[in-house]
Amino acid sequence: MKDTIIKILLIVIAVLILCNVLLLGVLGILTIVSPKPLDKPSGGTEQEQTQADLPTSTTPNTSAVLKESADMGQAYIDSIIFLGDSTTYHMINRGVLTDGKNTMQVWSGADEESGKPTASGTLTLDSKITSTHIYYPKTGEALTIAEAIAKEKPQYLVITLGVNGISFVKDMSNPKSFVASYGKLIDAVKAASPQTKIMLQSIFPVTAAYDQKNNGITNERIDTANTWIMQLAAEKGCGYLDTASVLKNQNGTMIEIYDAGDGVHMTADAYKAVVQYIRTHGYTE
Repeated sequence: MKDTIIKILLIVIAVLILCNVLLLGVLGILTIVSPKPLDKPSGGTEQEQTQADLPTSTTPNTSAVLKESADMGQAYIDSIIFLGDSTTYHMINRGVLTDGKNTMQVWSGADEESGKPTASGTLTLDSKITSTHIYYPKTGEALTIAEAIAKEKPQYLVITLGVNGISFVKDMSNPKSFVASYGKLIDAVKAASPQTKIMLQSIFPVTAAYDQKNNGITNERIDTANTWIMQLAAEKGCGYLDTASVLKNQNGTMIEIYDAGDGVHMTADAYKAVVQYIRTHGYTE
């Protein structure tokens, strides 16, 4: 009798063990086929993560664009220093400012060896822009831009740079070096004369013929760089002058009668149009 009871107990235990093994197998199968719950994104909700992954807007900030205003008059133009490359330098020999070819309102490149004005007025926007010398006409010295600004402390400064600079930009989708150089210059000017009101002027267009030269300076590249300059003006608290708009024909290239002959530099009439635009888009802040 005792042996029979033991056998029955052993059978029950064996059955229980078998049932347990079967149950574990079923649970394992369910675990494999059941989908895992999605992990919540770290650092915020699923909606916040999706929004963060969206690309930021590439639309330039137009808040710095100087709107049409009442005519600010000749006294306003007379209070401006024009700093730029050869497209600014030619304002001298076109005689469009009050003192004509004797104006001291135009600052451009100086020869690094002689300190005299360069023949073309070249001034390139690059990483060396804050150490490059310009010719300071009041004293005949070759000074850095910041040194000249510290001496002059102009009420207004119009900067027109970049037409040479864009020729060195390999990838126009990456404005980092161009913007960094321009921003460094603005910071240096502000440090030298905090009260000076700075206006960044658009790069002027080139003619259709010049556009075809394939030398890194095209109207498409100019238009792209002008959006960078506009954005930089907004970020740095400067005004932006869209003077390029009065120099273009319906095709977006320089109006032919404004061409001085090489497709880049302009006639007196073109500069008069630029000056008139500046007069009627005053920096009134």
